[in-house]
Amino acid sequence: MNQYLFDLINPSPVDDPAPDRTYVSGATRETRATSDAAHRSLRGRAGTMRRAVYELIKRDGPLDDKAIQAVLGMGGSTERPRRRELQQAGLIEAAPGMGRTVRWRVTAGV
Repeated sequence: MNQYLFDLINPSPVDDPAPDRTYVSGATRETRATSDAAHRSLRGRAGTMRRAVYELIKRDGPLDDKAIQAVLGMGGSTERPRRRELQQAGLIEAAPGMGRTVRWRVTAGV
């Protein structure tokens, strides 16, 4: 398991996988301010939320985003980035043959 993504004892190092990255969702001053505020509000919790998403997929997967959000009581704008981080880290992948809805499962190597 990747300690960087899931350090529950000391969450501060896992909050920002790319500390020099600019967290901007748009080009205007307002969207920059909103993105920055959202980033700051997750400090100390992002690693814990990633762990919750990962453990749910591991236990009950394959699951789509809506199912993950419903079970964890997480909004889409919180769940999807955590799920994407897990996907980019190679810990989860899209399950094949599930129709138009993408369902996520833990990768075979994990």
